[in-house]
Amino acid sequence: MTEALTPASPLTVTLDVKRPECYLAIAPTRALAAELGIAVDWLPTIASPHRPPPAGDGRSERHLRHRATYNAQEIERYAAVQGLVIQDIYRDPDSTLFGMAMLAAKDHSDAALHAFLDRAFAAYWRSELDIEDRAALGGHLSAAGVAAFAENAAEFEALQARIAAAGLFNAPAYLVGDEVFFGRAHLPMIRWLLTDRAGPAPI
Repeated sequence: MTEALTPASPLTVTLDVKRPECYLAIAPTRALAAELGIAVDWLPTIASPHRPPPAGDGRSERHLRHRATYNAQEIERYAAVQGLVIQDIYRDPDSTLFGMAMLAAKDHSDAALHAFLDRAFAAYWRSELDIEDRAALGGHLSAAGVAAFAENAAEFEALQARIAAAGLFNAPAYLVGDEVFFGRAHLPMIRWLLTDRAGPAPI
């Protein structure tokens, strides 16, 4: 039986570096946490990548290409607003090592975690970081003040099982109490829940 996910903070957020939506979610989530004076439990996960649009001229293929084009434009638009560089959203590397490095930074300190996230996300999305390269990840950890990290596959897999059992099957996912939300678009609702539903619901 899978052990339950026990939130360490009022707000739990899952991240996968290969999801551009996670990069876009970090800054506004931090801003919300700072506004409310709460801690966030940031957890690494393995989420589905963006799939490149299919070839072909059938109705289904055209529809999927239109959706992919819109999604790519939306990501580009919001990245520009935040001043972020996001290149090649269709890459699909194994982000397990990145997740282990993220846990090492988190175990070290909150400051180390955020320094690592800032450096590693930026480098990955500029196409300057191979997240399957242990030495490259170690360099970003070292720059964040973390000496080393252990590749504890059993611990990481157990965490993934707890995350999945809690219903956080994509990223970024937000857990507030027993309510799950996917994507930073839900931050107004999350804020409302975290302030004891003060004022009208943001619907």
